[in-house]
Amino acid sequence: MKKILSVIALTLICAITLTNASVAVKAATDDNRKEKKDSKTVVNQFWVYKGGGLPETSPSSYRAPEPEDEPCEGSNELCGINAPEGTPGQPQISPQLASKINTLDTEGDEVVLRN
Repeated sequence: MKKILSVIALTLICAITLTNASVAVKAATDDNRKEKKDSKTVVNQFWVYKGGGLPETSPSSYRAPEPEDEPCEGSNELCGINAPEGTPGQPQISPQLASKINTLDTEGDEVVLRN
């Protein structure tokens, strides 16, 4: 009888250990999946400012560059920005980038000037 009780106790201990290990593995896997989902790579691309008095911090004031565009050279006015795509076909302009656009701050290469 003692032998049977020992086998049952050992079986219960093994079952509890395996259950705890399974729960730990599932939690680690779920955390890893969430981490991968949250760590999307942000890729900046160049966006040309359309000009014509459009608001400089509005995403709709920018377009993708075209081959016939003149190069952005100079230091007097906004030519374009480097930013990730937000709404398809428009840049995502963060508050930090908007501030740099408003002050024509070219530190960090997000804001590109001409003339």
